Amino acid sequence: MQLPRRVPWTSLSELEQVSEWIYSPDSLPQDRERALHRLSAWATITPLPSSLSATLALLSALSVDTPSPSQSLPARQAYTLALIRLVNGLVDPLQGGMYARPIAHIARQLGLPGWWVELRHQGTHEDLPGLAVLREAAHEALDWLYTHYFLPTLHASAPPSHQTIPSPPPLKAYKTLAKAIARDASLAVRSRQEMDAVLRAFDRWVGEVRVAVSRGGWGEEGERETMEAVSDSLLERGGLVPVSRKKRPTMKDPSLPSELATLWHRLLQHLQANHPLFAPALYSALLARLAAPVEGEEDSTLDACLVGWAVWTVHAWEEALGGRAEALAQACVALGETDDLRRAPLRALVRLLSEGGELEGRAEALLAISGGGRVGVRRSSFLLVPFSRRVEKWETLMLIVQGWEGAVEEMEARLSKLDRAVRPSLPLPGLGI
Repeated sequence: MQLPRRVPWTSLSELEQVSEWIYSPDSLPQDRERALHRLSAWATITPLPSSLSATLALLSALSVDTPSPSQSLPARQAYTLALIRLVNGLVDPLQGGMYARPIAHIARQLGLPGWWVELRHQGTHEDLPGLAVLREAAHEALDWLYTHYFLPTLHASAPPSHQTIPSPPPLKAYKTLAKAIARDASLAVRSRQEMDAVLRAFDRWVGEVRVAVSRGGWGEEGERETMEAVSDSLLERGGLVPVSRKKRPTMKDPSLPSELATLWHRLLQHLQANHPLFAPALYSALLARLAAPVEGEEDSTLDACLVGWAVWTVHAWEEALGGRAEALAQACVALGETDDLRRAPLRALVRLLSEGGELEGRAEALLAISGGGRVGVRRSSFLLVPFSRRVEKWETLMLIVQGWEGAVEEMEARLSKLDRAVRPSLPLPGLGI
């Protein structure tokens, strides 16, 4: 039996009202002041949940932040204290066991951006961070609390069976602003507040998606489910894939057009900065669409656009994907499991990812194991070994290939040593010996 939990509000409608005062697009400074007063009143009744306590601290910091230069130190102190309370309040309850776990590790599990932990450390042990970076962190922290606390709490009693993934914010506003900035770089500064508002709308949408697909669950599993749903939504036509075929690449040259990459760069980088699992989820979604059977008339420009975005994702976030070799391994496995009629786009992706250097040979090795066929590079005969079982995980393929590479390197080292031993001694030039 679960014991009743004491909360400061009499009904969820009161908490919803506070959320509206803080996060509504039409909210005014007076509305946030009302939310500050309401939270302060609640704090006198009963201890607030750590997320609400952090919200109160952030709103208090915003209230003392004035344009006056003489007030910058109190504002920096208030912002720093609010961020420390936020990180500590969320991390400390998970510090179980005999030995303390690294704060950065727990924060990553909760989905907290790593740079907040760095600001906490700097504010605790070093000089106070600058006011500009603290302001940015405070606004992001409020958005994070909306996604991870307010939305899950307000929708905790909603039946999961009838929830659908909410539609993303109107993409037209973002695309119009991004195109204008691409044409005139000077607008990047003048339109910063407008762009920040658009990006915050996407942050709120991500929170709504989290509630819909994972019941607001914290941790990597809930974050992974959320990012998968976000990636699928962005890959619909009209999103990352233009509606007009003229704006897409072709299979003859599936490289992503620079105009298309520039258009979406700001939003995608924003999502990746706040959600480190976004890049792996987007890449997996791209591979899944490239491997899926075609419904209706086949559209080669659609496949070419997906290939272009996959290559762009690997180039932009190679480290987040575990390296290009691992991204290549995933593509090879997808190619090996794909119907013959759908292999051309994935084969083009493998070719683009493995062009030049040692990855060409690695691609051939992985394709030989996974059954993906040739890519166009000469394949060694010793790789044509039948496997009696299906290799299910691309990590296993990587281990096999790395083992082969290690054996080859060891053999080359032995041959080089033997060659030096049998080579006749030659006089050293210039020394006369």
